[in-house]
Amino acid sequence: MQSTPQEVSWLREFVFPASFTILGAIIGAALGFSAGQLRDSLKAKKSKKAFITAVSTELEVLEKQLTTMVTSTKESSHELRNGAAGPVFVSRLQSGGYATQIGRLRDVDDLLILKVIHFYSDLSLLEPIIEGVNEMSSNYNRASGAAERNDTRLQLLASIQFTKEHCESTILELQKLRAELTKTSHSN
Repeated sequence: MQSTPQEVSWLREFVFPASFTILGAIIGAALGFSAGQLRDSLKAKKSKKAFITAVSTELEVLEKQLTTMVTSTKESSHELRNGAAGPVFVSRLQSGGYATQIGRLRDVDDLLILKVIHFYSDLSLLEPIIEGVNEMSSNYNRASGAAERNDTRLQLLASIQFTKEHCESTILELQKLRAELTKTSHSN
């Protein structure tokens, strides 16, 4: 069967351009989607690197802060045994970099990121402990009778010792985490 010139014209004028337009739209959409996925992946990698860098830097400062806290608890215990007033410790721990960067991560489905989250979760438990020691110290300083003051001093010494041990174990965990973060940042 022969095609009429009208059928060939219809195919040439409408079907071929329409099919190329549809094909072009499909290819364009696929390329756009792929480019968007690639851009998101690169942005996520950049965010993760920024997170690791910020947390590594912050952990260095935090280690110094906790080491100072351990030294202060040792000195305070010694002074308290010699009749000094109860100590007051700084309870605010460095965590602003973590708090700022964690929200920028695309996902946290990474073992190292989960370890960082777990560390900071555990770290948040230390502040109420320190605040409790400060409150107990305040009670010790207000105690009036010798018996009350002695009982409060013994409780305060035990609390200071607990805080020191908790800071020391936190420092060990922090050092392990910093080593992992350093290893990861150098491998990227």
